[in-house]
Amino acid sequence: MSTRTAKERSEKLLIPKIKENLTFESVKRKKIWIFIPVLAFPHLLVLAYVYQLILSLYFVNWMFFGIITFFLLILLLEIVFDTKTNAFCSLLGCVS
Repeated sequence: MSTRTAKERSEKLLIPKIKENLTFESVKRKKIWIFIPVLAFPHLLVLAYVYQLILSLYFVNWMFFGIITFFLLILLLEIVFDTKTNAFCSLLGCVS
């Protein structure tokens, strides 16, 4: 039987935090990696939308374009309202 106390067992399970030297360069590097996807995402949505519009005009299939537009609208609402749940609820009128 173990003679360790509950506190000793819990301390052993804790993962030690690694301290990182925060220099100007490391902070700048992290900000860039966060900023690039945020900057690129809306442009990718617009490119996807234009691509689907061109395909819809070529194949004369407006139903397909409407479905893609609906899902792109949900993605844009995710950006505005922060979560998928809020985006879906704003479209469908969920009661929480």
